[in-house]
Amino acid sequence: MNIPDNIKISVVLPIFNEVHSLEELYNRLSNVMEKIGAPYEIIFVDDGSQDNSLSILKAFQKKNKKVKVIALTRNFGQHAAVFAGFNNANGEIVVTMDSDLQNPPEEIPKLVDKLNEGYEVAAGWRIIREDSLGRRLGSFIVNKLVQWMTGVKLHDYGCMMRAYRRSVIENLKLCQESFRSTPVLVSWLGVSIGEVKIAHAHRKSGKSRYNFFSLFRHNWDVITGFSILPLQVLSLIGFFMSIIGFAMGIYLLILRIFLGNEFGVRSVVALIFFFFGILILGIGIIGEYIGRIYIETKRRPHYIEIGARDKGQGASQE
Repeated sequence: MNIPDNIKISVVLPIFNEVHSLEELYNRLSNVMEKIGAPYEIIFVDDGSQDNSLSILKAFQKKNKKVKVIALTRNFGQHAAVFAGFNNANGEIVVTMDSDLQNPPEEIPKLVDKLNEGYEVAAGWRIIREDSLGRRLGSFIVNKLVQWMTGVKLHDYGCMMRAYRRSVIENLKLCQESFRSTPVLVSWLGVSIGEVKIAHAHRKSGKSRYNFFSLFRHNWDVITGFSILPLQVLSLIGFFMSIIGFAMGIYLLILRIFLGNEFGVRSVVALIFFFFGILILGIGIIGEYIGRIYIETKRRPHYIEIGARDKGQGASQE
């Protein structure tokens, strides 16, 4: 690996209740970064851990000046924690990865090599997934959805193991919306992305925070946060329903005039329930967008660091 001496690498890791894996993670990651030979820093972002993770991270920081620890006041979510790391990273190359050791630190040199080929982003591609069937199915849906929305055909949008050039990080920090999905935003930026096949290991301890509900919620956030697709679909449904309703009205009127047929009460009730269902669905989708507007106007910080809270300083608005 050929890295100029003046190129610093920052590794950003969001941490949430990973007390059992931190020691091994730190040792393996430090060994890898020393072998690379370039100046580096390791940025641990404690995302409101409720175990002893923060104490262990602070111990790492005391014995290694290359370690930074950012402590958030509560669990703000993985993407908010990653952006907290971005805001504190000084490297020309910024690497992100999960902290549960499912992303092996030994794969980092592959990402850096990919950037040396001229790409602005090196995205990990987990060829063999060591996850449950439900998790893989959810990831498949996310991948297809984001591919369709962005037009960028990546195989693994859910992989946290990525490497970014500084210019990409600065552009990401310009995005001020409350819901920020890093992989989707990167594709939206239109930067050059190279995929890297990486290993994926079993989770050694704890349970993943991503279940079916969280993946469904993430899919919904991606749809409503990066497109107006639901509104367009609703408009299309309304258009066809109006045509069908008009046609049914003409048909029933003809039957009434020429054949003397009576309108059935149960048919009318069924139609009322159906049309009211469509109406309520539409109100719900519109309400989702109005809610997002409401959240954006408040301009709350996306995260708050411990210490910055006492000084009245948030750290998310860039």
